[in-house]
Amino acid sequence: MLSSVGLNFLIRDTYLLPLMIASLFLSLVMLGHRAGQRRGFGPLLLGIAAATAILGGRFFLNMPLFTYGGVALLVMASVWNAWPRKQVAATAGIRTGSGRAPCSNHNKKEVPS
Repeated sequence: MLSSVGLNFLIRDTYLLPLMIASLFLSLVMLGHRAGQRRGFGPLLLGIAAATAILGGRFFLNMPLFTYGGVALLVMASVWNAWPRKQVAATAGIRTGSGRAPCSNHNKKEVPS
């Protein structure tokens, strides 16, 4: 695909390694950005393990299984980071998940007939 657009020189390891490092670094920065307000640092740690597996499997160990496993881990870390959190009740005294409707009769006064 790269050679069809005239970028076949990027396939060589001398160019591919820096491009891969830059791409993985960018994805780790995005996983770590505001991690404390999202899902914590779990997705970032999984992303670091994935980046290590991708780089190690592709350039140092020459093991495609590590490379593809690292890609799968990176996708899992991204999905984990993007998964929405459950909303916590904003006001005190409101319980969620009790299955009962709130009772509103406690403020009404009985009127004698």
